[in-house]
This record gives sequence, structure tokens and C-alpha cells, in this order.
Amino acid sequence: MFFPIFLFFLLIGDVYMFQHYICKSLDLIKQHGKKYRIDESHNEIHSKEVLYYGAELIKGEVLSDIEKKILILGCLFHDVVDKKYLHPHDNPQELLTKMLMEIEQDVQIIKDAILFINNLSYSKTVFLDEHYEPYFVEPYILHNHNYKRIYHYIRNADLLSSYNLRRAFLYHSYKYPHLPFEEIVKDVITLYYNRMKKLRSNKILSIENKNCDLLSQQLEKECDRRIKTYFIYSLHHAITHFNMLPNISTVDLISKF
Repeated sequence: MFFPIFLFFLLIGDVYMFQHYICKSLDLIKQHGKKYRIDESHNEIHSKEVLYYGAELIKGEVLSDIEKKILILGCLFHDVVDKKYLHPHDNPQELLTKMLMEIEQDVQIIKDAILFINNLSYSKTVFLDEHYEPYFVEPYILHNHNYKRIYHYIRNADLLSSYNLRRAFLYHSYKYPHLPFEEIVKDVITLYYNRMKKLRSNKILSIENKNCDLLSQQLEKECDRRIKTYFIYSLHHAITHFNMLPNISTVDLISKF
């Protein structure tokens, strides 16, 4: 009986650890969002969305606890360093490090999470060729990293969340509060065709990963359907119509780890 009991307590310990990781992280990000008045396109709701896709991408994969920790931290905190929401005197790296140290004590895990977060953004990893077509370039500093696959899970999870055009409408209305609604619609649809629609065709997403391939196919198809069936009414209607936020509770999300 000793061995099964030992496994039981080991499992309980893992569940508690990831429960603490995720719940504490979401709480910190929620506080951060309130302090800086971050809209829903980049607050804890988005962080939770990215972690959901991160969990979906690793289905069928075997990850160590260290890899899971880096994945969770990377997915949840990836937008904390976004300067467009911070105050001019803020140091994004100090802010991010301080928040991560409230979750994790292992310095190397924190360093790896920060490295991935700092090399995650679309503007740093996607460039235009001579025909103005976007293509992905893996940051050189990650070429031989031991946990490079975790970086790509985080990167792809964030990209998958961009199919949720609700976020684009929310951010545009936040950034351009006086822009006519018809112009916001035009900008968001243009963004979709210039960016999200090319994530698969230009292999910016890692579609060689079967989970990523399947998820992105479904999301792109659903985006196309919603664009074709949309009529201009109001910002509220657009936010509702294009809402593709995964319906998952924090408890269910924790269970995936």
C-alpha cells in the first residue's frame, strides 16, 4: 500500500503547486491591470486565454514540472512588459521580475520565463520579405536553449489568442476612443487579413505541431464565418459577435496541468 499512497500524495502536491502558480499569478495580473487601467484585450482575461491555448498545445506531450512552470509563467505574464500601458518612469524588466519572484523562488526558472517573454512579440519575430509577406524568424538567442519548445508553445498560444477578434475591437476602442465605429471595424478586418489570416499560410504558427495545426484551422475557419455574417451595428454588437474567448473556469484550467 505504501507505493500507491506515496503516488497519491505526490499527485496532490503537484495539483496544489500548480493551483498556487495559476491562482496567485492571475491575482497579481488582475491587480496590475487595475493599477494601470489595462483593458480586457491585455489583462488577466487575456492571460488566462493564452494559458488555455498553451495547455491545449501540450496535449499528448510529456513535460517536466520545470517546463510546466515556465509555460505557465510565460503564458500568464507575457504582456506585463507591454510598454503601451505602463507609466513612462516604470522599468518593465524590474516590474516583471518582482511579480515573478512572488510566484517562483527558482532564479533560473524566472530567468528563462523572462527570456521567452522578452523575445515573444510579433514585432520582434515576424518580418516582411521583398513582397511584403510576413515570415517568422526564431530569435538567435533561443536556437540552442534547453527549453526552446516551451518558448514556441507560449508563442503559438499567444498567436492563437489573436483569432479572438473581440480583443482587437476592445483595444482599438481603448486606443482610439474618438475613432468612428465604422473605421474601427475597417481597421480590425484589415488587421485580420494582413496578420491573422497569414499565420497558417506563412507558417508563422508552428503548424507542424498537430495540436497547433488543428486549433488554428478551427479558429481561422470560425473567424472567416463571423466576418462573412457580420453587419455593422455597434461596438457592443461587434465585441459580442467576434467573441471567441474559450469558456473555461480557472479550476478546469488548473486541472490541465
